[in-house]
Amino acid sequence: MKRSNKRQYARICSMALSAVMLCVSIPMTAFTAHAESDSNHVHDESCYRKKLHCLHEHDDSCYEGDETATSSNMKKLVCDHEHGEGCYEAVLDCGYRQEENSSEGAEGDGNAGADKNGGLASVASPAAAARALTLTGVERLVADINTWAAGNGIVAEVDEYSGDVIVTGKTTTEASDKLELEIPENVTVEWRAVLTSSAEPVIGIVEESGTDSVFSVTDGEIISTSNKNHTGSSYNTIDNAAIYNAAANTSILVSGGSIRGGGGDRSTGIYNFGEGLVSIQGGRISGGTGTKNYGIFNSFSGITEVSEGIVSGGGGEESYGIQGSGEIRVSGGSISGGTGSGENVGIVFKNSTNSVISGGNISGGYGANTCGILNDSPNSLLVSGGTIDGGKGTSISVGIVNEENSSITVKGGSINADGKKKVCIMNEGGTVVVSGSKIVNTGGYAMIDNSSSSGIQIGGSAVIFGKDLDSTGGAIKTAGTQPVPGGTAAIITWAGDKTTYLKGSAADLDVSPAAVKAEWSTQNGQGGVFYDVSGINNGFITLPGVTVKAAPAIITETLPDGTIGVAYSQTLAADGSAGATWSLESGGSLPVGLSLDGSGKISGIPTKEGTSHFTVRASNDIGSDTKAMSITIAAGLSSIAVTTGPAKTTYTAGQSFDSSGMVVTAAYSDGSTRAVTGYTVTPSGALTEADSRVTVTYTEGGIAKTATLAITVKAAGTNHTIIYDANGGSVIPATGITDTDGRLGSLPTPVRGGSYQFDGWFTAASGGIKITTTIVFTENCTIYAHWTYIGGGSGSGGGSGGGGGSGSGHGFAGGNSSPKESLPKNYTGGTKNIDGVIVPSYVEKVVWVMTDDGRWRLRRADGSDYVNTWVAAYNPYADLSAGQQAFDWFMFDVDGYMVTGWYTDSQGGSYYLNPVSDNTKGRMMTGWVLIDGSYYYFNEEPDGTRGRLFRNTKAPDGRYVDENGVWDGKEK
Repeated sequence: MKRSNKRQYARICSMALSAVMLCVSIPMTAFTAHAESDSNHVHDESCYRKKLHCLHEHDDSCYEGDETATSSNMKKLVCDHEHGEGCYEAVLDCGYRQEENSSEGAEGDGNAGADKNGGLASVASPAAAARALTLTGVERLVADINTWAAGNGIVAEVDEYSGDVIVTGKTTTEASDKLELEIPENVTVEWRAVLTSSAEPVIGIVEESGTDSVFSVTDGEIISTSNKNHTGSSYNTIDNAAIYNAAANTSILVSGGSIRGGGGDRSTGIYNFGEGLVSIQGGRISGGTGTKNYGIFNSFSGITEVSEGIVSGGGGEESYGIQGSGEIRVSGGSISGGTGSGENVGIVFKNSTNSVISGGNISGGYGANTCGILNDSPNSLLVSGGTIDGGKGTSISVGIVNEENSSITVKGGSINADGKKKVCIMNEGGTVVVSGSKIVNTGGYAMIDNSSSSGIQIGGSAVIFGKDLDSTGGAIKTAGTQPVPGGTAAIITWAGDKTTYLKGSAADLDVSPAAVKAEWSTQNGQGGVFYDVSGINNGFITLPGVTVKAAPAIITETLPDGTIGVAYSQTLAADGSAGATWSLESGGSLPVGLSLDGSGKISGIPTKEGTSHFTVRASNDIGSDTKAMSITIAAGLSSIAVTTGPAKTTYTAGQSFDSSGMVVTAAYSDGSTRAVTGYTVTPSGALTEADSRVTVTYTEGGIAKTATLAITVKAAGTNHTIIYDANGGSVIPATGITDTDGRLGSLPTPVRGGSYQFDGWFTAASGGIKITTTIVFTENCTIYAHWTYIGGGSGSGGGSGGGGGSGSGHGFAGGNSSPKESLPKNYTGGTKNIDGVIVPSYVEKVVWVMTDDGRWRLRRADGSDYVNTWVAAYNPYADLSAGQQAFDWFMFDVDGYMVTGWYTDSQGGSYYLNPVSDNTKGRMMTGWVLIDGSYYYFNEEPDGTRGRLFRNTKAPDGRYVDENGVWDGKEK
């Protein structure tokens, strides 16, 4: 039953408690009389043990067994709910037992009598009359084991001195009878029994809420006879394990006895799936007889310690003594691979760190390929003692195999290979450091087989190299005569005792045969020996404690370029002895602003662009080296500007800046300019009414420059109240409300008694600007009606608009019967009708917006403003009757404001934009214009240069203008 089901039956047991207690509350005289009738032995409380006698209502979840069974009678009761003290009864467990046919038992109360199967009699304890029975964790564990045993010969009891659970006896069980243990906190189970079983696993240790629990094997046997084959790719199989530990906080201690895996594939003696300790202090642990068997398999971060005892991979093919992912510490005992065919290994290290071999005997066993230690995956291993033997491999025998990215440090012990092909250490991509270990190769010479990508450090006075960079160091022992090199093999002996050598020399190096080249050299700053055998076999061996001095060899190939005004720092490098001094050769120079110091550092701030060529020299007491170098300094960024404004410069609060259409131009220290991208804009998020400018930042070559751009941010969804002042008349309604875009949807028509004509609404009672529905209001204000007296004689009114003059013409054709024309001189292009006025087709109908400071902006229908551009704009304020045009060309600067006065474009052309407020302010002037007492002529022809100032030439009427465009006062 699952733990979640325990509590829901607790109440049922509590209800049955009183009834059970009645059963166990038997008078003392009944026990006494019964005992005396047998053997005159008087039982006391020590003669009884507790037996589970739960009376709660069981359902199907309380049973396990044959899945095809149809009734609880065919299943085993495995109730796991939380039992109360009323769920147990006392059971006589005493050496004095009544006879099976005792008359006292037959005639006594129903609780007395013998077990028909020879088991323990079930009677009530005298102590039960005084108190109810409550199980501790240890008692529950003992009850669980004895319930599992059910009289099969295995017995569990609590040691009265140590409090440990002692398991003794002998039995053989079937596959369905696995023993599952849940060991409480700080409890030790001591196993002394003999258990042979085909269960999968034989013993399973499951998680307990406590810590520091121990399963200890001191005697007896735990043997798996399961032959189930594991066919998956995972190593996590428990089918053929003798012991499977899934409890993170339970340790396994073996000091005696025997543990053996089953006969199927991947059979394991001890499978430690948790994080607990496996400590082998004696006994024998073995894998099975299948394929890929393990004496001990340790997953995750568990620790395996071996100090005594025997651990073997078993008799199957490809068997391993120990495979572990956590730390493995060996200080004694014997560990070996299997005896079957294939690959057998003593210890396999996988993802293991801080593992140490300080003693013991480790062997690859027997088979085709045998290996004492396989250091697999990124592991680190220290060997400081013990004996590591490659085994009796019929194909190859290797003491230690070190895989890629792994490291082995050998400081002591003995490494031996004794098979057909013998390699003491095979390094296949990792790092091996040998500093004095005894390396023995029976029947040949000691060697380390090293791949081309590996690193080996040798400490000692003898270095031997062979065919595939076979090498050894430290104390060397050979069983036979010294081998005679042949083919690409070589023997190199370092016979001296110096600690300093000159690079390229062969001092104290004896080689054989003569074709071998060996010399002192350096690699990655370390001294050692470089060797070459006929160009076929070559490599480098690092020798700690040896210094190889060499003249500097400059290894810096090129130097990075720099930028004017940006700090530059680079350090030259040379291979060779430390302490090289750097200098600059004559005939060349560094870029202006840079210098070279004696350590090889080139630094400074460049001040001039261009490429500098120079030669550097690195020198020491051995020699020197030179190299030609160059550095190119590029022009530095000096400024940026927004040369073309974005399409949109007016925003509503909450919108983000849109840079579409914006052109940012960078200027450089050499006078060049170019349009750039990759700039940033601040603020980059939602705009507020307080934002009047954005900052554009551009960085190049470590230099950052900024430019600003004016924007307008209006409140989101703002309505303004407009008061209508009839100015002598009357109007309904008296006020109006703008839309959220600041415009009035319509204007009312006021009335006035007498002979007056309504001329429109204006910003002032007299004069001012005429109001239309295209005007954008930015605040609450009052507008005024203007009137013209039409009854004859003189009269007063509100003025006729624009400059406040008299007259009935206002430049609007909405009420005329036929459209008026407003076209440039000699214009022959297309036209269109805007508000009843014929204008060129290129003229745009726009919205005029006056800002609070009295400046004008021009807005498109989509709400965006014209920025940094010319606009042929329809002017609703122009008075056609006064000769003003209904459209003109207007210029708006980079901030979106209308330009007035003199203006020079990027091509050098000069223009004059009307600075006077006469309903055409800002228009591009053409023809002869009097400016500050001088006459200037601006092109009148629509030829693409209309409005441009004439210079050093004659105007169309023959008058001559000088280089400043001023008429000299003479006729043609």
